[in-house]
Amino acid sequence: MEMISVMYKPKKKFMQLAIAEAKRARDRGDYAIGAVITRLIGNREVVIASAGNRVKTSGSSIKHVELEMLKYVSSGYGRYLPDFVLYSTHEPCAMCAGACVWSKIGAVVFGVSQEDITAYGKKHGTEEFNWRAFRLSNATRRITAGNPRHYRR
Repeated sequence: MEMISVMYKPKKKFMQLAIAEAKRARDRGDYAIGAVITRLIGNREVVIASAGNRVKTSGSSIKHVELEMLKYVSSGYGRYLPDFVLYSTHEPCAMCAGACVWSKIGAVVFGVSQEDITAYGKKHGTEEFNWRAFRLSNATRRITAGNPRHYRR
């Protein structure tokens, strides 16, 4: 197991795969959130798993795609994932960000931020959305803060 270099550059093709998963989730009636987990093996980065959100379709409020994928990959590769990268179409929530920290995942790359989601919700959101549009505390925010939008341990 090796740590991911601070020189790591996110790959557009993996975020595009996460977006495709988000579209499939939307098409089956779930929240349009997708994720991909890759592993760095030498100079190569390979897809280990990809999926879309299943919160609505499972009936469970904790079936976030990021959390489910971390559980799945950990079951096959072990508790800690320092040579893996999580790509998500949305910034992970506090629960999923915590799971990223505890799994010691090497990097997190995300599309829209919590601020983007909140701003969109205030302008276009429904009552159902508004209760979800909260601002993460600064302590939690630091977990996934970064420019470009990814976090390295």
